[in-house]
Amino acid sequence: MSATVPETPVAVVGENQFEEKVAALDISQDQTTSVAASLRAKPEGPVKTPFVDPVPSAKPKEAVALTADQEAKYEEVLTTVKAWTEIPSTKGKEGPIAEEEIMWLTRDCILRYLRATKWQPAEAAKRLLATLTWRREFGLLELTPEHISPENETGKQIILGFDEEARPCHYLNPGRQNTESSHRQVEHLAYMLERVIDMMVPGQESICLLINFKSSKSRSNTSPPFAIAREVLNILQTHYPERLGRAALINIPFVVNMFLKLIMPFVDPLTREKLHFNEDLTKFVPKEQLWTDVGGAVEFEYDHEAYWPALNGLSKERANERRARWEAAGKHYGECELYLKGGDAPSLGRNVEPEAAVEAEAPVAPEAAVEAEAPVAPEADTEVKTAVAPEADIKTETPVAPAAGIENQKPEIEMSSSQTPKLPLGSQVTPGQRGAPGLKYPTNGKTIYNRPLNRSRTQELSQASFAYLFGEMVSYAQRRVTDIQDLEKRLNVQGHPIGLKLLDVLIWREPPRTQLRPLNIIALLNFIINVMWKHLFARPADALEKSNESPDQYMIIDNEPLVNQYVSVPKEMSQLNCAAFVAGIIEGACDGAGFPARVTAHTVAAAGKEGELWPGKTVFLVKFQPEVIEREAFLGKQ
Repeated sequence: MSATVPETPVAVVGENQFEEKVAALDISQDQTTSVAASLRAKPEGPVKTPFVDPVPSAKPKEAVALTADQEAKYEEVLTTVKAWTEIPSTKGKEGPIAEEEIMWLTRDCILRYLRATKWQPAEAAKRLLATLTWRREFGLLELTPEHISPENETGKQIILGFDEEARPCHYLNPGRQNTESSHRQVEHLAYMLERVIDMMVPGQESICLLINFKSSKSRSNTSPPFAIAREVLNILQTHYPERLGRAALINIPFVVNMFLKLIMPFVDPLTREKLHFNEDLTKFVPKEQLWTDVGGAVEFEYDHEAYWPALNGLSKERANERRARWEAAGKHYGECELYLKGGDAPSLGRNVEPEAAVEAEAPVAPEAAVEAEAPVAPEADTEVKTAVAPEADIKTETPVAPAAGIENQKPEIEMSSSQTPKLPLGSQVTPGQRGAPGLKYPTNGKTIYNRPLNRSRTQELSQASFAYLFGEMVSYAQRRVTDIQDLEKRLNVQGHPIGLKLLDVLIWREPPRTQLRPLNIIALLNFIINVMWKHLFARPADALEKSNESPDQYMIIDNEPLVNQYVSVPKEMSQLNCAAFVAGIIEGACDGAGFPARVTAHTVAAAGKEGELWPGKTVFLVKFQPEVIEREAFLGKQ
């Protein structure tokens, strides 16, 4: 979205004009030259059209084989989606499932949703159906090149080249923004995502996202509004799971950089590994397919009149090829994407080479072919009740749930993954009906391991579990320390990032009318001893006091810190207070709120005094930095 041009009225290319431009690439149905072949021949001068193939050294990673349990869950979801006859909608788009939607439900698509839901079949099926509904209501398949064309006239999104693992590179150039905020900008991103998916080579299912924040000279604000950004993020997370292979951001502005640093601790570790900031892009993309604007060797010049018809013509050609292969194989649910893209894999319905499936001159229509080859067609198998029909197997041989059935099969019975019997998700047996010996499952599926040992309503975590984990933390911090102060410092450092993150989480959970960051010391400390303490320890702190001697010192008093209840301190280390960990949490919250402070934990119970009511009483001494006190005094005068 970058350097903009004056918004002058531009004639929208009509459908006939667009078809003429695609035809100008010397392609026709009768010619042997395809769009891809014509685009492989690059003329002299700057590159103006997409690359068709990655460099020879770029290869997708080998697919990881599924375990027996994962294969069983895939079959479970596949059985469920086969039972769908209607796609629901709240916007008048409901109706029978269409062939395009069946073709979209490939084996690889189902596996992506399973991975995104941590291999939960019911949740994966729910999200798949939600995406089908969204694709209809959004009108994804109805978006045309003519409708999207004005958004891309300056090249704010381009698809150019492939990275070292043969992922197509999708460039976002915010500085080339040329239109005002509208829903069409969201449609533009979704449309380009579909085009970059069309560009994927066999064996690759993810993209390389390259975002260049190079500023625009003609437009000061190129950032999308919050509402559009939120909608885009929701679409990417919900309806394109497991599609991001790598994302590299360069020329990051200061504000964006600070925002990224703020949110990175909350980003999933697996996603974090895919993100790269201001790095040399030649580490990820071969120079011969990387744009010179971002450090590559490709002299690319965006010419909308040349690039747009070429991209859409290539995309349309590849979509037609996939459709032809799918129809030739029998229009199956769960077809293999490697086969559909022309890779070295057989189709689901026929054990033939991919090219033969497309080019074979069958004397019958695809429907007739399915009827003629009934032994391998799932529908025909169901009707005649052959030995390999999943429904027949379930009725006559396996009256148990899929997971239990796999675990309890007799040694002499061998069943391939394609013959594993499956039940629809709605007909699964409950955990209490499992036939496996060992642990007894109640009907609600929860065991004692699913709930805390102390059954107090206010507790969210077993105290025994916490005591064990905290003991391990203390043991870890105790390694290679020289004295007690060093040990307490390590515990403090462990608690500090928790306080930083917890402050944001708790403020976000507050009701809208009170969802404000504390603006003075007393408001911050009251927030800590009430809201934060209740969240951590299910009760408020016992007292808050201000030092009479130093105006920069405050004391939070806890008569019985939870972290000290299960810690036995040797006599030679009697000065140790493990509540230094809690002091680190308080210090992190103060720093995060903009009130930098130093927080230490001190045991104040009378030493050696018998009958002491609170022998573990701890005072958390909060000493604010001088600039905080100066600011407080200045605000107090206003």
